Amino acid sequence: MLLFAEYIVWGAAQAKWRFEGIPQSGVPIVETQMELIKKIKQTEEQAQQIIEQAKAEAARQAEEARQRRRQLLEQAQLQRKKATAEAVAQAEAQAKQDVENLKARAQGQRQELHNKIEAKMAGAVAKVMSYLGVHFAQAPQNPVSCLRG
Repeated sequence: MLLFAEYIVWGAAQAKWRFEGIPQSGVPIVETQMELIKKIKQTEEQAQQIIEQAKAEAARQAEEARQRRRQLLEQAQLQRKKATAEAVAQAEAQAKQDVENLKARAQGQRQELHNKIEAKMAGAVAKVMSYLGVHFAQAPQNPVSCLRG
């Protein structure tokens, strides 16, 4: 019988807890709700910290990307300047070589023209001297030399 009495007391206590808002665990519902609210706030704070960390990480990565892009641009500019300088130096060397070739060709053409003119000049001087009545025996061996002198 004693067990039955204990069971009745236990049942009455359960009824009282349900009626007063106390769950079977013995902790009032208000305290449980407060704990849940506290946990929700902690979770929100943790989520906010995670968001702030993610923002900071994104900003850091963006800055690193900007620096890397700036370095790549500087390297590209240096390579472009180097390529331009090399092209200019090569063009100058080619132009200098062309000038030397043209000078040598012009010198050869001048020499050829001089030789042609000298040959024609000797004949023209001989004709002039013959016309003037001077005999070849009295004329110098190289008639052009008397024009220069």
